[in-house]
Amino acid sequence: MDEAQESKRLARAGQRIARLETRIAQQREMVERLKKDGHSSEAAESMLTTLEGTLLVKVRHRERILRTLNKGAATDSGNS
Repeated sequence: MDEAQESKRLARAGQRIARLETRIAQQREMVERLKKDGHSSEAAESMLTTLEGTLLVKVRHRERILRTLNKGAATDSGNS
């Protein structure tokens, strides 16, 4: 994959991470609200755990894209 495509993938990964972080914040608020109001928060906490796990996967994916881009940049600078 060329550098332009990897850069687009990196941008998309960043956008997805940002949306997921917003969703996680909302889910945390929901858990707290449920607890405060005396409701069961078990399902909401389970969803929060799933979202946090998904975030880790997406962050690792972004890191792989960055490594690919950095490797390409190092190769390009070595060819100059």
